[in-house]
Amino acid sequence: MTPGEQVRVWRRRRGLTQAELAAAAGTQQASVSRIEKGTDVPTLPLLERIAEAMRCNVTITLTDRDEHPGRVEGIPDELLVSDRDIRYRLRSNGG
Repeated sequence: MTPGEQVRVWRRRRGLTQAELAAAAGTQQASVSRIEKGTDVPTLPLLERIAEAMRCNVTITLTDRDEHPGRVEGIPDELLVSDRDIRYRLRSNGG
C-alpha cells in the first residue's frame, strides 16, 4: 500500500474529510488530495502533522538495497537516501 493510500484509509477510518484533515495538519485540501492520489509525496514534517491529526504514528524503515533490490512502492527515487530504500507507514497510536 502506498503512503497516499495509507493516508486515505486512516483519514476515512477517522471520519475526516480531506478539508478537515488539511486544516488540522496545516496544509491545503489540494495537497491532501495529491498525496492520496500519489501525485505528490509529503515531506516528513507534513506526514508527521497528518499522522498527528489522525492520531496515528509514522514508522520509517530503512532497508539495504542489497537485501531488497528495486524500487519501493510509492517512494520516488529522489527520496532514496544513499544506498537505502525508505519505507514508511501509518499505524494507530491507540486513538
